[in-house]
Amino acid sequence: MKVSLDWLKDYVEITQTPEELAEMLTLLGAEVESVTHLGNDVCIELEINSNRPDLLSTIGIAREVAAATGQKVKLPAVEFADDGEPIESETSVEVLDPELCPRYTARLIRGVTIEPSPPWMQRRLEAIGLRPINNVVDITNYVLMECGQPLHAFDFSLLEGGRIIVRRGRAGETITSIDETECKLTPERLVIADGRRPVAVAGVMGGADSEVSNTTVDVLIESAVFDPVSIRRSSRALNLASDSSYRFERTVDPVGCEWASRRAVSLIREFAGGTVSKGLIDVNTVDLSEPLVKMRLSRISRVLGVEIPAAEVNRILDALEFRVVESEDDTLTVAIPPFRREVCREIDLIEEVARVWGYERIPETSGMSIKVGTGSKVEAVSRFIHETLVRAGYDEVVTTSFVAPGCGSDLTPWPKKGPVIIMNPLRADESALRASVLPGLLHVKQHNQDRGLIYADIFEISRVQWLNAAGQPVEIDTVGIMTDGGFRELKGVIEALLDRLCAATQCAFVPRDNRLFVPGKAIAITIVGQAFSLPINQQPGKAAPHPVGWLGELTETLRKYYDLKRLPCYAELDLSTLRGHAVLERHADELPRFPSVQRDVAIVVDEAVTWEQITDCIDAAEPSRENIKFIDLYRGEQIGVGKKSIMFSVTYRHPDRTLTNEEIVEPQNRLIAALERNLGAKLRA
Repeated sequence: MKVSLDWLKDYVEITQTPEELAEMLTLLGAEVESVTHLGNDVCIELEINSNRPDLLSTIGIAREVAAATGQKVKLPAVEFADDGEPIESETSVEVLDPELCPRYTARLIRGVTIEPSPPWMQRRLEAIGLRPINNVVDITNYVLMECGQPLHAFDFSLLEGGRIIVRRGRAGETITSIDETECKLTPERLVIADGRRPVAVAGVMGGADSEVSNTTVDVLIESAVFDPVSIRRSSRALNLASDSSYRFERTVDPVGCEWASRRAVSLIREFAGGTVSKGLIDVNTVDLSEPLVKMRLSRISRVLGVEIPAAEVNRILDALEFRVVESEDDTLTVAIPPFRREVCREIDLIEEVARVWGYERIPETSGMSIKVGTGSKVEAVSRFIHETLVRAGYDEVVTTSFVAPGCGSDLTPWPKKGPVIIMNPLRADESALRASVLPGLLHVKQHNQDRGLIYADIFEISRVQWLNAAGQPVEIDTVGIMTDGGFRELKGVIEALLDRLCAATQCAFVPRDNRLFVPGKAIAITIVGQAFSLPINQQPGKAAPHPVGWLGELTETLRKYYDLKRLPCYAELDLSTLRGHAVLERHADELPRFPSVQRDVAIVVDEAVTWEQITDCIDAAEPSRENIKFIDLYRGEQIGVGKKSIMFSVTYRHPDRTLTNEEIVEPQNRLIAALERNLGAKLRA
């Protein structure tokens, strides 16, 4: 936003040097990027935050200066004589889509004389980088930069039927803009049309075949309010940008819309002559009432840590044109002006008072209490998982949430009925939300492999979405983990993670096929003792706990599709469920005072016997043991077909003394007997 200092002085008295004014504006929140001296004028360029569209005008900047210096803004006169024919008898406006155009005003001036605008107006426009064209066009640009409301002037004689229709574009329609860009229109674009064709892309740019020229005699002035999202999409899609679209994208003042129209007509009447038709066409669906916000004076001191006198608070609000409609005890009821609709809460008003009063005046030692936030459980669990996996040698990655419909959105271990499709995707080939972080991790794996890094252990903590059987969106937080280290290594990492995260909850690893994994090399991770809905691939009528995670070796089909040299293993956990079982408080136990005793055991069991069955059997038979640790697995001719040998160690320890060899024999024999009796195990020499 560029401001002419000479122009600014029309609305507020400036006693500061340009450099002092720049510092003042920066402290108020409108950061000055440069101050350029231009002969008798100075151009001040500011960076304006997107939530302050009111500052995209010279009057908006004048309000800030007036508030800081205790003045009132002096607005120009907008009176004029409208002694022509009633405007309703000469033209009409029809708005077919009030959601995209909630207000449209039109005024008509007949018999204007097109000539150069006054030299002072040209100088001011040139100072802020605008090229003078003629008096009517320059006035619309002048009012735009003066009050922030975009205007458009149509050559009324070139409007077919002498009327305006605000509607959506139609397939096959085109329009040539005033910068000679050929625009193909669609129903997604809002246009201003006459009785036959589009004459402007609404809020973006006018058309070349209805613009004001040296032969123009009658002018129709448009001043409207358009939907910001619609303008942004049209500007991007048509690759058209203008000062008008820049302001409409950030919203304009719906009340100031009509004031800007009067201001433009008064200037045209003064510098181009003509007769103004009587009245105004105003198609309006906007609620123009001022919203009310309550603010407690005591709250200001609690937030800022410093007392600001009530009289000063009232002065600041009045200077910013926030009207105090009621003052009762400690509470002010404040009417919010239409050009500051972003102010909607008490804290917003406190911020307005603070920035004008001066943040720099708040003492460094204000006595405010500061409390360190502990963070939410969601953050704590994610941080714990991140630290655990990084310590295990994994690298965190961040991938996009958008995938292609089909393979990208179907690549998930979770039950789903369909992908969530985006209405306005950034890329046509990525129009769905991912139902798993797996596609992103596979792309990262492929990217690293193509650059020479074959081995990469990676993980991502993110959110995934899909549609359930009822067509409703489902969303869960997940962590996806991928490794080249093999199935057992990844299972060990998951076990260690869950043991630490869910210390009071027992998780089970149940062999169960999933279409993403090699048959026989997939595990569903469940929470013991909880009944859930049926998981993916579970046959109806067979009760089963709903998995909170999946672990397995990805299929050869996926390896070939992503052209991977190695077949990775993958696990994905449902953090939304696991968070409810997380125990984040840690308690330290005293280190053992006496040594442990370990005994290695090798047994031969049927191929169908799982490690979980073995540990459950040992737990039931010998609860006094301290630990069980898997050592090795062997299959071969020495133990026979359909059999496998499992070696593990059992640790014993007494809290008060050192165990003797004789004390280990009895529990060890009970343990072996239970395995032989319950699982048909045979001790292997």
